[in-house]
Amino acid sequence: MDVTRLLHPILLIPFTALLFSSGLSAESEPFSTDGIDRLQILTDVQEIVPGETLSVGLLVSPAPGHHTYWKGPGIVGVATSIEWNLPRGFQAGPIIWPTPEKVDMVGIEANGYRREVILLTEIKVPENITDTSVELNLKSAWMACSTSCNPGVAELSLSLPVKAEGGTSLRNKSLSKRFQAIRDALPPAAPETWKMKVSRSGREEITLTLSAPGLKREQVDSLEFFCDDMQVNSDEPIEINELAAQTETFELRFARPTFAPSDPEVFSGLLKGKANWPNLDSTWVEISVPWKRQSSHE
Repeated sequence: MDVTRLLHPILLIPFTALLFSSGLSAESEPFSTDGIDRLQILTDVQEIVPGETLSVGLLVSPAPGHHTYWKGPGIVGVATSIEWNLPRGFQAGPIIWPTPEKVDMVGIEANGYRREVILLTEIKVPENITDTSVELNLKSAWMACSTSCNPGVAELSLSLPVKAEGGTSLRNKSLSKRFQAIRDALPPAAPETWKMKVSRSGREEITLTLSAPGLKREQVDSLEFFCDDMQVNSDEPIEINELAAQTETFELRFARPTFAPSDPEVFSGLLKGKANWPNLDSTWVEISVPWKRQSSHE
């Protein structure tokens, strides 16, 4: 049995709940199932203001001893997904993913969350809304794993009134700060001064050559990489070679799984260092390196 891509049949769990909290925010009633302690829609406002962007979070809290998966789960697991069903004119942006951590699925290392997370979505609200209230619907699918996995799907719904006279909706300051903290913690993009190129050695290895001003060997020791897709085997260590200390150039070698995308456009993901990266106030950095199109790239 190939546990690296094993997907159990997913049980559809319809769920629709409407609940306004006593505070200055709106939320759906908490939902729980095997492996998930709490799944819930959260917003930091009471009313929708036409033309104003609405921040909506899907809170995902795994049960003790369980974990869920990041957008690039690695060689096991399934990323949590959100599929919106919104009124006409409403436009949902992509999921804003908190930084992941390494998780263990029966001895196989993957990318996910052992902690509670909020998956944020920014929803653009149209200028003109004729209804007095609107309903935000989503379908989420996930996999919560411990020594075994519990896949699931839930449909959640939240109804919000439309602010009749315009202006700004009152906000839950505590939840607004939590949303902003998620945005503030997003990894910065690699500086333009970084020089990177990516290549493949046969079918089983990817090499990233990285030159960054001020980068030292001790800063890349214990380096972790969270690949956006399945190009990297998350269960294999990174081989780090210092090519030229005087030019701060390193070669990072990654194992490539057999089911990796055959012809991706970019090699992208998050690098987490042991200390802050040079000239960045973060141990995280986001990279995106175009693949060079050539016949040897299979």
